[in-house]
Amino acid sequence: MSIRQQRVQRELIAHISEMLLREINDPRLSLVTITGANVSADLHVATVYFCTLGNDEQQRNASLKALQSVAGWIGGKFARQAHLRIAPEIHFRYDEGIEKGGRVLDLLRQIEPELHRDEEGDSRSGSGDP
Repeated sequence: MSIRQQRVQRELIAHISEMLLREINDPRLSLVTITGANVSADLHVATVYFCTLGNDEQQRNASLKALQSVAGWIGGKFARQAHLRIAPEIHFRYDEGIEKGGRVLDLLRQIEPELHRDEEGDSRSGSGDP
């Protein structure tokens, strides 16, 4: 990935986050956080990842529809602010990484007591590895 792509990705995340906070007054987007972006090598296509507060699928779908409805406006405004000749075509995708990470943490918390019991059993029996 080129340095320019990385810069555009960082700027895209910052600009969209700012637009959501200050310029777009859609209640469906009040719980949206922009989590990442991937920009094509020619900077013509951008995939922007977002998450919503809570695990409500209806909220997620409503947020996606709202983001898709303003994607063209966001792309044009971003192109002007970032001094790009062509506005990127923006596609929004829900970021499942945070949700998956939460599930992994829950699973780790579930097995944590078992791990402690196994460690205590090993230390009492004196069968620890050198």
